[in-house]
Amino acid sequence: LSDLLGEYETQRDRYPTLDAFAPRIVAFFNRYADKFATEQEALAKRQPKLVSINPANGARDVDPNLKEIRVVFDRPMRDRAWSLVGGGPNFPEIVGKPSYDAKRTTWTVSIKLKPNWDYRFMLNSLQFQSFQSEDGVALEPVAVEFKTGNQPADKSEAKK
Repeated sequence: LSDLLGEYETQRDRYPTLDAFAPRIVAFFNRYADKFATEQEALAKRQPKLVSINPANGARDVDPNLKEIRVVFDRPMRDRAWSLVGGGPNFPEIVGKPSYDAKRTTWTVSIKLKPNWDYRFMLNSLQFQSFQSEDGVALEPVAVEFKTGNQPADKSEAKK
């Protein structure tokens, strides 16, 4: 576009007004739109997708004794690269080192949860996009939320 506008500036005798040059600008954006749509379709086919996440996104009454977050992707992911994004009181406490399985399609991280608590985090974000397929295509950012249930009753309390 900047090259095209440069042509407008250097050819003011041919295009005395921007209105006179406008058909060239419209043609540029029409070509760009066609190319952009094709490129976006190709990218969507290469972009990794979530197969499942545990705990499930939006889940309520998640067992507070759950020990890990497990994310399954539809294709192998780039090894030792992930973006679990968030912080503050609603971010799960990470107690282990995240890792992929041997096929790099399942990612897990050990966590510690509180009972009766709302949790929020993102897999990738606009700024952090390290969850990527083997060929470097980033996972579209996914917001994840879940809530834990009450702590299971102590067995000694249940006998009383």
